[in-house]
Amino acid sequence: MTIQDFGVSYDELEPFFDKAEKVFGTSGSAWSIKGQVVGKDKGGNPFAPDRSDNFPLPAQKRTYSAQLFAQAAESVGYHPYDLPSAKTSGPYTNPYGAQMGPCNFCGFCSGYACYMYSKASPNVNILPALRQEPKFELRNNAYVLRVNLSDDKKRATGVTYVDGQGREQVQPADLVILSAFQFHNVHLMPLSGIGKPYNPITNEGNFGRNFPYQNLSTLKALFDKNTTTNPFIGAGGAGVGIDDFNADKFDHGPHGFVGGSPFWVNQAGPKPISGLPVPAGTPNWGSQWKAAVADTYTHHLSMDAHGAH
Repeated sequence: MTIQDFGVSYDELEPFFDKAEKVFGTSGSAWSIKGQVVGKDKGGNPFAPDRSDNFPLPAQKRTYSAQLFAQAAESVGYHPYDLPSAKTSGPYTNPYGAQMGPCNFCGFCSGYACYMYSKASPNVNILPALRQEPKFELRNNAYVLRVNLSDDKKRATGVTYVDGQGREQVQPADLVILSAFQFHNVHLMPLSGIGKPYNPITNEGNFGRNFPYQNLSTLKALFDKNTTTNPFIGAGGAGVGIDDFNADKFDHGPHGFVGGSPFWVNQAGPKPISGLPVPAGTPNWGSQWKAAVADTYTHHLSMDAHGAH
């Protein structure tokens, strides 16, 4: 991993963040806008950088588990804030004219589509406008095999793909954008003769270098029967977090690492099986497991720490 300064500054990126948030219908609580603090005691994040404008929508309501986390964090001197969420806290129409409905906390965010059109995604926020553009065409079930290059291998000329009927097709193009996510982008590059694979022994090559990944640690807290968290109520990125141990907000010296982690409670709706915590020592299946699930399901919350590479 090469540790170096990022190529562009936050101030250069901020206008594009702001535009994207308006396209997504992002809900959140700003801390400061154009140098003026607006989010003190209103759910803002004191560690957040300055913004050019407010979030398009107010932050989503806090679930009971998020309220518990905020109270606990404040009691030990940390700075809880409303997590910005690409999920609408109310009705919204984005700059492209795409309409979004208010989130109803149905609890299916974690891994499922949103039938309320509340969760930001290309099919909700961008494609409705693109479909009106005469020059735009969306080809379903197209699997790109390689990027075609010019004779000197310095310029992309299009792609070769397999269509929905299994036929190999060539699409010429002046501009080819690799947007098949991390693994498939890197997979396409050697198939297309682009670049050179990274060799960690010789430190040569470019693609596959500096591969970052997520360290996500999840903790489950089990409460007694007097505390009911109703985990079936949930809303995507909604929740409460702290940045007191994120990035350079604390002294790394004694710890031997750089980076850091936000820490949050986000009740997005538990997935079947994997979202059902039970006390230690409970069998992984059978009647005792079922009894433990019934006993703890509505009395637990989940906390996450999202570390850096």
